[in-house]
Amino acid sequence: MIVVNFSDMEGTLVSSGTLTAGNANAIAFAAINPAGAVRFATKVVIDVTTPGGTAGSLLQVGLADAADGTNIGTEFFPAAGLDLNTAAINDSWNTTDTGVQVKFVVWAASGADSYIVGKILTQNAASLAGKYYIYSVPR
Repeated sequence: MIVVNFSDMEGTLVSSGTLTAGNANAIAFAAINPAGAVRFATKVVIDVTTPGGTAGSLLQVGLADAADGTNIGTEFFPAAGLDLNTAAINDSWNTTDTGVQVKFVVWAASGADSYIVGKILTQNAASLAGKYYIYSVPR
């Protein structure tokens, strides 16, 4: 997955990339902290442009220890998951998008909690297409 980073003068960094279609338990995206230093992840936006194709396909988004989703959390969207079967822009700050409205999540520079991962839950999302955007600021 390609990660594009953009930083403004205030130190806000936006990491983005393409969602990967897959079956249940597959990783739709995995982004490692690009700064090489601890940052605060402030929000995640998931832009589903083409739905997953299977009713009940959901995405869990949280911190993880590795790109494979080891010890994935639910810091940005609830454990029940984000609906992947509807084309929509989903913002972790927006409760109508099931966002959990976390203000700052410590995004480690390496090791535990150094990845933000989107994992497909229970049902396949073989037709999924879209992008993810991760916003972070210096600690």
